[in-house]
Amino acid sequence: MADFYDPKYLDQVYAALFAKLSAATLPDGSGFRLSARVVEAPDEVAIANQPALFQIQGPLEVVQQQGFSLAKWTFTAVAIVYVRADGAAPLAQQTLAQTTANNIVWALMLALAPVPHEIQQTLGGLVYHCWLEGQVFTEVQNDQMIITVPIYLLPGPVG
Repeated sequence: MADFYDPKYLDQVYAALFAKLSAATLPDGSGFRLSARVVEAPDEVAIANQPALFQIQGPLEVVQQQGFSLAKWTFTAVAIVYVRADGAAPLAQQTLAQTTANNIVWALMLALAPVPHEIQQTLGGLVYHCWLEGQVFTEVQNDQMIITVPIYLLPGPVG
């Protein structure tokens, strides 16, 4: 089990989250053709590499209550998916762009679902819980779909 106080902990958490997201099964049974923990501009990602998943680290929040209690941390991330809406990419062929976007959002949600009979997603015991929260955006610009999904993580020891 990772140690919350280890300087490598934060990166271990984001790597575990990326592993879960990049393993998502898309509606046609395939996976992401490209995935990275950095973001590229949509027009720099070849159609052949879409659907593409990018994970970026969001703000970290720390709240310290009065007295000498431990600070509460919350980590955030954003999953960004690029997929063509013009039929050039396999997932978008003869399907409404919004339907494709909705299916990808659901695939990401399912990738982060807790294992059966558990309430929380612990990323293999690294965090207390990991979940989707906030506004999910699905947008089409010039046949390029961009989907953004916000993710929250409550770090700390599990069990």
